[in-house]
Amino acid sequence: MPIGSSDQGNVGTSYAARRVAGYAAIVRQKFSNLTAANTADIILMTARYDTLSCYGTGSGATGGYDKAIHGQGEASHSLALAPVGYLG
Repeated sequence: MPIGSSDQGNVGTSYAARRVAGYAAIVRQKFSNLTAANTADIILMTARYDTLSCYGTGSGATGGYDKAIHGQGEASHSLALAPVGYLG
């Protein structure tokens, strides 16, 4: 869920950690066979960067997004719950 104007002050890793922990709990509830490492992998693999404000500010396939600066991206709850090809 994108952070909107009503979420002012709710930014950064402290804010994100609560949200991602909740996502992990729901993913583990849906896919009870996953380990903690598998759950983390799915959340990281399904993270998005095209929803971030820094996306589209540059050229190339990532639209200027740099994981070294901005991290893995924005956790996507809906994509993590439908990890096509990740449960093998």
